[in-house]
Amino acid sequence: MRGQRAARAQDSAQDEPRPKARARDAATPELFAQFERTRDPQLREQLILAHMNLVRYLARKFANRGEPLEDLIQVGMIGLINAIDRYDPSRGIRFATYATPTILGEIRRYFRDRGWAVKVPRRLQELSLSANKAVDELTQELDRAPTVAEIAQRLNVTEEEALEALETGELYELPSLDRDLGGDSDDSHTVLADYIGEADAEMERFERRARLSQAMSYLPERERKIKMPYTSRPVSKTTRILFPIAVTLVAGLLVPLATPLIGMLMFGNLLREAGVVERLSKAAQNELANVVTLFLGLAVGSTMTAATFLTWQTLGIIVMGLLAFALDTAGGVLFGKLMCVLSGGKFNPLIGASGISAFPMSARVVQKVGQEEDFSNFLLMHAMGANTAGQIGSVMAGGVVLALLAGA
Repeated sequence: MRGQRAARAQDSAQDEPRPKARARDAATPELFAQFERTRDPQLREQLILAHMNLVRYLARKFANRGEPLEDLIQVGMIGLINAIDRYDPSRGIRFATYATPTILGEIRRYFRDRGWAVKVPRRLQELSLSANKAVDELTQELDRAPTVAEIAQRLNVTEEEALEALETGELYELPSLDRDLGGDSDDSHTVLADYIGEADAEMERFERRARLSQAMSYLPERERKIKMPYTSRPVSKTTRILFPIAVTLVAGLLVPLATPLIGMLMFGNLLREAGVVERLSKAAQNELANVVTLFLGLAVGSTMTAATFLTWQTLGIIVMGLLAFALDTAGGVLFGKLMCVLSGGKFNPLIGASGISAFPMSARVVQKVGQEEDFSNFLLMHAMGANTAGQIGSVMAGGVVLALLAGA
């Protein structure tokens, strides 16, 4: 019956005169018979054009569900083509009756797969629709908003499943970041992006990785493929404990003003390697580091006014920092080439690019570039050693600068 109503609606929707439509309907079985025998593409195209109005009629049933009508017609045409290819005229069934379920199935599948902004299992989709219907019914019956328990009882599911179904309904269409959150009486233009947007912390790291990769690309392929074998050697606990102490003492003797910086860096290593203050070690790595970073950002940000920050001196410092980073990377690569020559081709010049304070990002970039040339090349541990030395050297250099400024 449903297919017959669709067929009658198809006939009534024809824009062409009634005699031509009847002549076409009479000729359709003959076209299907010829197409069944010959599979002629031209006959297939004629059949598709002859039944396009059926697709339009069925697509209009879904026109007010958030999807453009033209898209629904295109999806329905896929169902029409599949129905034409599978139709067997010898069974005596009208084509409109046969094709209607296929076309509707394609459109419903489109809504199931594409209509939701987030991929949701079909069970949750159906439960979400039932939950919304139950909310409307209970609201009318109780004259108030129903509770989750009442909705769960109506759907004969658990409260957790009912709550999940209600939350799933919010995933059908994601809110736009440009949605205006101001009320009708509010003249301010506030959008959702103002509340959830934030600066990308990875942008600076991305720029550094790009500069490192560009600098290392100038090395010949033969040098980038140099393998440096690594053998894991056990390090005693005594050595691991004495290392931060020795570094702090040497740095304090050479550059006294750098002692607070290098001392705090080595103190963290000492807490971890000692093994007797595990609670303090974890606190220093997590909670304390987060609190210090937060208060440092607040302290710097609260005093960073336009009058003191947007000056030529500040811009000069930024430019000098970028220039220093570029020269540091280039100098490391050139020194790596020198080490390659002095070692007789046993030292990979890529290691020189990790001798900067960007820890441990630069070492990872060296490992990545090395494996792009030879997947079996493992440079990470060698690069981490140079990266650690570069970090300590940067702290020492900072102390030298502080000493020079203090003397001035």
